[in-house]
Formats: sequence, structure tokens, C-alpha cells
Amino acid sequence: MKKVFIVVTALLLFFSSNSTTRADVFDDSKVKVILDGSEIKFDPNAIIQNGNTMVPFRQLFEAYGASVSWNQNTKTITAIKDDKTIKLTLDRFDAYIDNKKIKLTQTPYMAKNTILVNLRFVSEALNAKVNFDKPHLRVTINRLK
Repeated sequence: MKKVFIVVTALLLFFSSNSTTRADVFDDSKVKVILDGSEIKFDPNAIIQNGNTMVPFRQLFEAYGASVSWNQNTKTITAIKDDKTIKLTLDRFDAYIDNKKIKLTQTPYMAKNTILVNLRFVSEALNAKVNFDKPHLRVTINRLK
């Protein structure tokens, strides 16, 4: 009986820990994102996951005018804007800005057949100031000169 309890507890812990790292449900409380005064319409919508605003990677990088590529073999996103290179890997907490290792607060992950990335991390890496208005679920981003 004790072994059954241990197995059931272990399974519950395993499945509950995995469920907190995925957001496959996109509800009506979408986050509005404003970049330099213009709204970015994401598909799927920007969402909050574990306290982080997550958005589709390609749309975000292209809004900044960055060139972006996806390596299917390594599951790595590489974006280049001016003299800055950003690398993110699916389901990994380590990211790189110009080969400098940075720890993310949320991994890039797949939801609705799209890879979502942390909006604040990418924006700040690309020299922008990010403000989150929590009551209105609105992110305002201003690029710094």
C-alpha cells in the first residue's frame, strides 16, 4: 500500500510540474502590446505565463526589424538586429545575447503550433524600455535611441 501511495504521489507531482510550464489555452484576457505607439497584433495572442508576457517569436522579432531564423535540428531561434545577435532554444532557460549567457525566467515553448518567447527579455535585449500595466493587461514598449 505504501508503494502505491508513493507512485501515485510521484505521478501527481510529475504531471502538475509539467502543466505549469505550458500554456495551450488562449483565453479572452489577451495582452495588448504597443510598440512605439503602434499595436502589434499577435497570432496567437500575447498571453501571460508564469508572470511573463509570452508572444510568437517571429512576429516579435520582425516587428523590431530583426532577421530571424529557426534551426529545426537544434530547436534554436537566432535573431540579428544591427550588431546584436540573440539565441533562444526551445524549452531551455539559457539564452544568449552576443554569446553572453543569460538565464530566462520562462523558457521559449510551443503552444498552438507556434513558439512563444518572453516579450520583456527580447525587447530589453533589443534596447527597449518595457512597461506592463497589469490592471489593463497592456504592455507599452519604447525603443531607446
